[in-house]
Amino acid sequence: MKDMEDKNLEEVGLPPELSRFSFVEGFPTLVRDESSNAILNTDYDEYKNYIELKKIKEAEEKRIESLETGLTNLKDDLDEIKSLLRSLLK
Repeated sequence: MKDMEDKNLEEVGLPPELSRFSFVEGFPTLVRDESSNAILNTDYDEYKNYIELKKIKEAEEKRIESLETGLTNLKDDLDEIKSLLRSLLK
């Protein structure tokens, strides 16, 4: 893999439209877009894992938001009940 890191993608047999990419030394799944200098990860399995973890985190955040809303509603209901009890005791 070391010899591939010193070559651009076209030199290792990839199409010319990918020639603007070059390997990042020490990271076999990363390439650099020479036109924008961006680093891109080419590991599809890692990408799928990232997307799955992102979905799990979003679902967890949605669940927490729902629980917080429910708790706020319970507090409001409890405050209303306390207010009604106070008005009955007067």
